Parts: sequence; structure tokens; C-alpha cells
Amino acid sequence: MIEREKIPERKPGTLDIVKIDDRWAQVVGVGIGVDYMGVKYLDDASQERVYLKDVSLEKEIGQPVNIHESENNFEFPEKELQNVYYDATQNGDYFKKLVNIFGFYRRNPKT
Repeated sequence: MIEREKIPERKPGTLDIVKIDDRWAQVVGVGIGVDYMGVKYLDDASQERVYLKDVSLEKEIGQPVNIHESENNFEFPEKELQNVYYDATQNGDYFKKLVNIFGFYRRNPKT
């Protein structure tokens, strides 16, 4: 019998946008060898380390903000968009809309 190697679950990368329990956040760092992501919430700039074992990926988007908006009748919240980091040398919302939305997460119930 041939053993199949388990395909690792995709994880968001640095600067990807994620939504965790209805709050938009931007990934500011990922753990190497440890499954966590550091996020900065876009509504109040608070930061948190989120362990991937504590959340479930509900929906993977994998599209830049501008594409997701045009294909899904969706508008990224303006307040949160202002806090998206793209590149310190680039100004304007256009560039912020090129950042990738990785997906939507829900926290797992505490056991």
C-alpha cells in the first residue's frame, strides 16, 4: 500500500488580510515552525498572536481586495482600508486594494 503524504494546509502570508470573528486584520508576521500569525486589527490597530489551532478557516478567498470587490458585489470597509499597510513608498487606496484577502476565520470554541 502506498502511503500518501498529507498536504499541509495553506496559511496566510505577511501582509495578507484575514477576517477573524467579523474583524478585519492584516497579518504582520507568521511563526516559522510554529503555526501562528501575528495580526494587527484594522479597526483599532490592536495586535494579537493567533494560533492556527485556535481558529478554523471558514472560507478561503485568495484574491486582492479590488478583484474580490468587483466579482462579489462587496465593498471593503473604508475605515479599515485606511489602516491597510501596502508599501511605505506608495500612497493611495488603489495600492491598498492590491493586498490579498486570504480568508475568513472563526475562533474554535474553548474546551
